[in-house]
Amino acid sequence: MDFKPYRYVKGLPGDKKAKKPPFDELFPLGLVFLGSLILSTQIVLPFFSFSTQAPLAQPVGGDFGKERSVLGRARVQTEVFGVPRTIEQEENVPPMFFLSIPQLGIEGARVKKDTLEADPQEFLGHFLGSALPGQEGVVFIYGHSTFPLLFDPEDYLTIFSTIHSLEEGDRLIISYPGRRWEYEVEGSEILKPEEVAVADYVVGGASRLVLMTCFPPGTRSRRLLVSARLVTPQEVW
Repeated sequence: MDFKPYRYVKGLPGDKKAKKPPFDELFPLGLVFLGSLILSTQIVLPFFSFSTQAPLAQPVGGDFGKERSVLGRARVQTEVFGVPRTIEQEENVPPMFFLSIPQLGIEGARVKKDTLEADPQEFLGHFLGSALPGQEGVVFIYGHSTFPLLFDPEDYLTIFSTIHSLEEGDRLIISYPGRRWEYEVEGSEILKPEEVAVADYVVGGASRLVLMTCFPPGTRSRRLLVSARLVTPQEVW
């Protein structure tokens, strides 16, 4: 008997092709959709939403500060969320000072003093009316954040993307030519934008530092506030 190699025979027209269970077909598509959603909301979308982040620096209740009158070369009377306050304007304090966070690799980030800028893209903002380093009260600094994988300590659109990882005892340093202050992280809190009563932080009290950004990183639904206390007096160097 002659040997004949096996040949594949196509099914007859009446044969029915076995169907895969729907889960096997939908699961890969679901993964692709989920991946695309994460990519768009956490990486792409933040770069288009920075320009709409006005609430970051404009809390509910009106303008942050309104200049009322000049009481001399060194004093300005302002209103901070309805609270009258006299701000000392030291002539030797430059318009920019600097923030360093060694644990995050942030070194000498520019902080614009006494600003109402709602969308800082080339510096961090120091809220108008909040204390200057060494003064009684809170030095209140705010900046942008996005997906932590895009964190760049020199990019002011991503610079605060990892401050949520700061822990109790970590050091924050504020400096400007000839002067330096160190603060120690005490803790953090997450609030809705309308719950951030900045006036409670900036008026009076011990010398402290608060950093604020949007949270979770890449979104604008909440505000993250990291608080630190002054641990070293002014140093001249």
